Amino acid sequence: MSVANLSVRRPVLMTVMALVIILLGAFGASNLGVREYPNVDSPIIQVRTSYSGANAAVVEAEVTEVLEASINSASGIKALTSTSSDGYSYISVEFETGTDLEAAANDIRDRVSRVRRKLPDDVDEPTVYKNDSDNDPIIIASLISETHDAMEVSEIARNQVKERLQTIPGVSEVNLWGEKQPTVRLWIDPIRMQALGVSGSEMSAALKKGNLELPAGSIEGSESTLSIRTLGRVIDPKEFGNIVVKTAADGTVIHVSDVAKIHYEPKDPRTGFKRNGKNTVAIALMAQPGSNHVEIADEYYKRVADIRRNLPEGVELLEGRDTSINIRASIKEVVETIFIAFLLVIGIIFAFLRQGRTTIIPMVVVPVAVIGSFFVLYLCGFSINVLTLLAMVLAIGLVVDDAIVIVENIYDKIEKGMTPKQAAIAGTNEIFFAVIATSVVLMAVFVPVLAMGGTTGLLFREFVAVMIGTVFLSTLCALTLSPMLCSKFLKHQKKGRFYTWTEPFFDGLNRGYAFLLGGFLKLRWLLFPIVAGLLFAAYFCFNNMSSEMAPTEDSGAIMVNVSMPEGVSLTRTRRMAEAFVEEASALMDTSEYKEIQSGARSAGSSMIRISLSDDKEKRRPQSEIARAIQVLGSEYPDLRVMVFEPQSISTQRGGLPVQFVLQAGSIETLRTLVPKFMEEAGKSPVFSVVNTNLRFTKPELHIEILRDKAAEEGVSVNDIAQAIQLSISDQTYGEFYKDGRQYDILGAVGYQYRATPQSLSLLTVKNSKGESVSVDNFITYKEQSASPSLPRYNRFSAATIQAGLVPGKTIGDGVEEMRRIAHNVLKDYPNVSTALSGSSKEFEESSSGLYIVFLLALALVFLVLAGQFESFRAPLVIFFTVPLALAGALACLFLTGQTLNIFSEIALILLIALVTKNGILIVEFANQIAAATGCSKLEAARQAAERRFRPILMTSLSTVLGAVPLILTGTPSRIAMGVAIAGGLTFATFMTLFIVPAAYSYFAGKVEKTGHTDASKMA
Repeated sequence: MSVANLSVRRPVLMTVMALVIILLGAFGASNLGVREYPNVDSPIIQVRTSYSGANAAVVEAEVTEVLEASINSASGIKALTSTSSDGYSYISVEFETGTDLEAAANDIRDRVSRVRRKLPDDVDEPTVYKNDSDNDPIIIASLISETHDAMEVSEIARNQVKERLQTIPGVSEVNLWGEKQPTVRLWIDPIRMQALGVSGSEMSAALKKGNLELPAGSIEGSESTLSIRTLGRVIDPKEFGNIVVKTAADGTVIHVSDVAKIHYEPKDPRTGFKRNGKNTVAIALMAQPGSNHVEIADEYYKRVADIRRNLPEGVELLEGRDTSINIRASIKEVVETIFIAFLLVIGIIFAFLRQGRTTIIPMVVVPVAVIGSFFVLYLCGFSINVLTLLAMVLAIGLVVDDAIVIVENIYDKIEKGMTPKQAAIAGTNEIFFAVIATSVVLMAVFVPVLAMGGTTGLLFREFVAVMIGTVFLSTLCALTLSPMLCSKFLKHQKKGRFYTWTEPFFDGLNRGYAFLLGGFLKLRWLLFPIVAGLLFAAYFCFNNMSSEMAPTEDSGAIMVNVSMPEGVSLTRTRRMAEAFVEEASALMDTSEYKEIQSGARSAGSSMIRISLSDDKEKRRPQSEIARAIQVLGSEYPDLRVMVFEPQSISTQRGGLPVQFVLQAGSIETLRTLVPKFMEEAGKSPVFSVVNTNLRFTKPELHIEILRDKAAEEGVSVNDIAQAIQLSISDQTYGEFYKDGRQYDILGAVGYQYRATPQSLSLLTVKNSKGESVSVDNFITYKEQSASPSLPRYNRFSAATIQAGLVPGKTIGDGVEEMRRIAHNVLKDYPNVSTALSGSSKEFEESSSGLYIVFLLALALVFLVLAGQFESFRAPLVIFFTVPLALAGALACLFLTGQTLNIFSEIALILLIALVTKNGILIVEFANQIAAATGCSKLEAARQAAERRFRPILMTSLSTVLGAVPLILTGTPSRIAMGVAIAGGLTFATFMTLFIVPAAYSYFAGKVEKTGHTDASKMA
């Protein structure tokens, strides 16, 4: 029994099957997470180590290189980058896509532990972090107050806000930016220390011995036990002043308060975080991978309402950036697009069939297939996001194709006198093979995408799952549900007035096509120059189009990195950054932004985050505002201002789009190379701004110890180095506890005593006689320039050249320009190699991967067609449609100023299947006609094309109109996809109706009466 027979004879079974698909789809939809884009876990592990007081060179030699040597042997490492700066080592380990992040983190922890003993004793314990694509906050709020000090606001943020928000399902952590952690600060007076004969080491030892609590055991009697607790820790910060440092020779007891002022204050009072010019603590919610961002936001607002009621008077919790607003808007926009596409498709079906009954059947098939695809997403563990919904938009035009072809064929047979049941069975059986062939091809074309690695593979896995699932369900419904519905609803009836009015138009259309086709087949040799010319046109457009990973979209966020001249203090950094923020805010109307957050990350560097208004109609585009701020930055000669818009799809959220790495065997090679490269890059018309992470402009004081002179006095190198370290750099002298939390005790010489190099004369050490001697007696010093940080890439010294792009240029243009500059500059540096990093690296990987996928898709479609037709010639006939689609799509993209990106390239892959569907219909019907009548190949092709003209036109127009709403959305990524599909398919459909019949007449073999071509003669 055929599928059509089963469908017609078991209508209840077919109805139940459709209802089950709908129920499963509804269940899946209700249990799916909602995000803007698919979750892309970037397999990156970070290792951070603090080495207080050490400069970048020491950190690199004693910390970074030691850790790198151990980490480098871990399996699956894709790239190993590091940065050594004053007091800090930062190592980033990028693993191959698909690596188990938890297992990788455990492996790195083990390797770090193995070499811990090789690190300096006073290095803090290295910390290992896991990183993923969700490291960008989904919500940022601000806690401000004009009546509470910074530490009080920070405490409220920690205890009342963070603790409540941390437990929201789906939240991985809550970060506090601008938090002022309390500390006991000892501002040491070196003049008093010198006068009282107190050394830095004595001070350190006294504080550590005078503030501790050791286990004391218990007193055990015959009948009871009493545990002992020695209360040796200082509870009140003021009591630290009572700790005895030493007893002088004359019996005078010297306390900490005699040589230092004790303050209970923020850990670094000079740093800060501001919101619209006011001090604030920002609360940033980070989401777990795969979580539902919209549900997190909903729960956040519920809890915030309760938090606000319990805040102290004078403290406000203000809303800031909320990415769920953009997610909701994007999802709503795409859902609206789905409905518009559905209505357009139904409209085109009615326009061609011109009867309500025939239009209803495809209307039933579409929602069943689309709703059922949600269950496919659920089974795969994916989410509802822009890409999966985009797939549904495109699927609407595809899933209706099979139903249209079947309904049109069944209706044609009813018109010729068959009963509805006979027509349903005969019409479905006649095109069963063609429907299966087109659907298998459509699914096969996406199989290579599933095998793609990298970010692109992870992103489009969900898109492909929807496409394959929807096409499978639509084919199932078309072959089972459609015949049953046709047998019940279709009947031979008198034509309506609308049909009568429009029939002359369609008859004329058919006659016109038949006339043109007949004329073209007489000159069918034109097939070859036409296809060759279209291939050349496609090649020309491809070579002259810009490329990028994904178009930058208006996400309502702008990031600004402001760097000051090297050697600038943290206080001046704040002052200069605040002045720039004030100027930048003046560029915008207050209605254009919600908040401007700014904070000094370190001396000489400040980060500004601008959250624009959610109402895009009431403000300028994000890119226009970003350009205005960049122009403003160029007016500040003392500042290096880098403005960048977050990439819409990238695991590398920060930094400028173009990142080019120079690797060398030594830092000295880069010292001469980088300035030359920067000079050439700065001249390039492609780049708007150029920066590097390696600059040798930081003033540094090099102290040389006079070893012989020190030895004469009985002073060791360690004594001198320790005296300088304990006094100049922040030293941790222990911890104190407040409200169950642990805070540091920090000590250093007051700023007024270390303002100039001459201040070193105030520091003292003990000689062999126990006398205090000035350190100045045993040292010489000179100022030199150095780099504030020493970056490395794959264990080589490296410099990353970052660049912003002028309007109209893409990452592809930027990478090409960097390589051109490298070719010219590196002629004198044969041992220097180059690499890409960040978004540039992702772009190149995605581009090369998609080209391979495109070729694999072509090969797979060819093989599937060969297997279905039992022929190697038949696929060649159908493949003549591919150049038509590529030429049409690339020409439309080129003429409309679009770029080659992952969206437009996926559309090109989809076009392969779409245009081959039309070719399959013509070839299959030509085979049937030739087998039934024994006519020539040319005549069979002509008749098949004329008979399939209206169904091909109808299915193609439905797919084109399904893509049109994407073009009208105004979103760059969707426009690129819509233009490629609509333009490519429109052109290819027109050309297919002439090219395929001509190609069939040349390449088709002898057809047997089975309805399939003779394999032996076509192979």
